[in-house]
Amino acid sequence: MLRPPVFAWCIIALPLVVASLAPAARPAAAQEAPATWLGACQTTSPGRRYRWGAKTDPETPGDPSAINPTSVAEMVTWAPLPGDWRARAAGDAPRQDGLEQQFFELPGAVQRVGLEPDGDVHLEVADADDPTLPRVIVELPQGDDASVFCAARQALFGGMGVDPTGLRSGSAVWARAPRPNQRPLDPLAVDVVGKAFYDGEHCGTDGVAHNHGTLLADATCWELHPIVQLTVLGAGTPSSPGTSAPVPSVEPPGDTSGVPQPAPATGVIFTSVTGAAPGGTARVSVQTSPGASCTIAYVTPSGTTSRAQGLGPQIADADGVITWSWDIGPSTRPGIGSVTASCGGQSATSPIPIG
Repeated sequence: MLRPPVFAWCIIALPLVVASLAPAARPAAAQEAPATWLGACQTTSPGRRYRWGAKTDPETPGDPSAINPTSVAEMVTWAPLPGDWRARAAGDAPRQDGLEQQFFELPGAVQRVGLEPDGDVHLEVADADDPTLPRVIVELPQGDDASVFCAARQALFGGMGVDPTGLRSGSAVWARAPRPNQRPLDPLAVDVVGKAFYDGEHCGTDGVAHNHGTLLADATCWELHPIVQLTVLGAGTPSSPGTSAPVPSVEPPGDTSGVPQPAPATGVIFTSVTGAAPGGTARVSVQTSPGASCTIAYVTPSGTTSRAQGLGPQIADADGVITWSWDIGPSTRPGIGSVTASCGGQSATSPIPIG
């Protein structure tokens, strides 16, 4: 019998030797079955994915002073966590010291909402309502009706005017700049609170994200996950399932006035929203029907309704314009508050920046 030359055996054996010396890699994630939404809060998914214990940490901030205000512009500058977060051992890693132990409050304009196979609701948030801006991902895990996660999800779907019951992950994505097979998302401003989370499953050791939602969400590996509080700063009565009335984008303090637009005979719209720093004076204007009687409610970034002088009822002038101005308390916590004007049974809500 002919035997292969010695060099042939070397060629055959070399790949086996190299393979035996290579470090064990984290196995590829199994293809997940789609999850079906049983309502706003729960799905058919069993969960249990990468760093699941950290992602579903139910702790809430006991003291408002423990919440750190942030922005997308700030989060994209956060340094990556050292180490290889795609290695096998990272899959069950607990929360790390530093940012992952802290709560952050992030106001912003929602650019994308997706239903994930693990039962999470995936939001991509930008600093303003511009689909070309960098984004941060925030995630709302599933939970029973009494959980903090449930309340946040109910607030989101309520603001969107959507009942997700029966929808399946991957089949329902809402976006400000929708692609084919995605649903349009009307302007929606939210304020979320949650712990920082480093989603290293999608990141290289250089801290650059890959396939982290959309390309614009690859701006940072850092997320807020899980979200334990969500406030819709502006949303209206949906005109059809899955849509909501337009609301202003989140802007920095300053004059956001524009050209007033005629309001419907029984409606009201904001034409100017000017925030202020603590100790300063805020000012808002609305357009409604001439002679309409209107009230306004200002809710501070900490969630309390202000009783400041200047927030009383007013009558619209002959042009249908009303302007309110009031002082922001010097001890008010900076962040995003909201103002709601009500005229003749109709109302409009806008975010207002404080700080």
